[in-house]
Amino acid sequence: MIKNAWVYAITSVESHYNCVGFYRSLSKRNISHRYIASKNLVYFNNKFFYHDKEIERPDIIYSVNQFLFRTDVNNTVYRKVNDIIKSGVICSNKFIPTFNATDKWKAFNIMKNNNIRTPDTILIDKDTKYDGSIISRLGSPFVLKLIKGATGNKYTLCYSEEELKLNFNTLNRMYDDITAVLAQQFISSTAGMIVTVGVVKDISYRAVIRIGDPSSNIKFLGDTENNRTQIAYKVDNKLRSVCDAVMNAFDLDCARIDMMVDDGEYYVLEANPPGGMNITDLMHNCLIADDMVERSIQLYG
Repeated sequence: MIKNAWVYAITSVESHYNCVGFYRSLSKRNISHRYIASKNLVYFNNKFFYHDKEIERPDIIYSVNQFLFRTDVNNTVYRKVNDIIKSGVICSNKFIPTFNATDKWKAFNIMKNNNIRTPDTILIDKDTKYDGSIISRLGSPFVLKLIKGATGNKYTLCYSEEELKLNFNTLNRMYDDITAVLAQQFISSTAGMIVTVGVVKDISYRAVIRIGDPSSNIKFLGDTENNRTQIAYKVDNKLRSVCDAVMNAFDLDCARIDMMVDDGEYYVLEANPPGGMNITDLMHNCLIADDMVERSIQLYG
C-alpha cells in the first residue's frame, strides 16, 4: 500500500517545474509526499537523512530526471538511488533495465534484435578504419552522438569521415571518459522534428511533435529550451504498436520514446526511462505524472 512518496530529482528549477504533476496527483489521492533533492540526501546505517535530519523511508520514489539512472552523469546520485532501492523502496519505473535504454549502443542492438526500426548505427572507437565504409553505409551527412549523451549534448552532423575522425579525436582529448562514440544514419526528411511519446504501460500514450527552429544552426541537433515548439500528435495504431514493442524490448513501465518519421515509417531514436517528465509542457507533465501514479497504484496498491 502506497502511503508515503518521494518526488526525487537533482536540484534545479526544471526539476521543481516537472514535479508539479506529481504533487497534484499524490495530493488528490491523499498520499503524503515531499520533494527530495539528491544533493541534500544522505543514506547511512540503513537510515535516511535530509538536511541532516532523519526522515521517514518512503514507500515509493517518483524520479523526474533521467540522469538519476546514468552512472556517467553523476555517480554519487546513482549510488543514492541504488541505496534507496536496495533498502526496499519501490521505484516508479523498473530500475536495472534502464541501463539498456540509456546506453545508446546497447539500446540500438536491443532494438535491432527485436525488429524495431531504428536509424542504422556504427560504433566508432580508436580501432575504427576511416576507409569510406562508414559513408557507404550511412550516407552523408550522418550524426555523431555520444553513447551516453544527454539532452542532445554534442550531437553533431558530419559530412565526411575525416570530419567524424576530427570530432571524435577532439572529444576524446577533452573528456577522459569518451573512448567511443556512435555514427548514426541521418533521417533528413524530418530534420529538426522529433515525435515524442510519453507511455505509461497499460494506461496511456501521449504524443507531441517537437519542432526546432529551421533557421537555427543545424549542425547541433539537440533541442534546447529556447529553440523548440511542440504540438499534439495523434497516436494511431501503428505508432502504438511501435511504442509497445519498445516498452517490451526494454522491460519498462513508463518511458519517453523519441522517434523520427520518414515516408510513414517510425524510426526509434531512444527510450528515456522516467517517462520524459522534463521534455513536455506543463499540461503533458501533469497528465503523464497522474498516469504514472495511477500505474504504481495498480501495481502496488
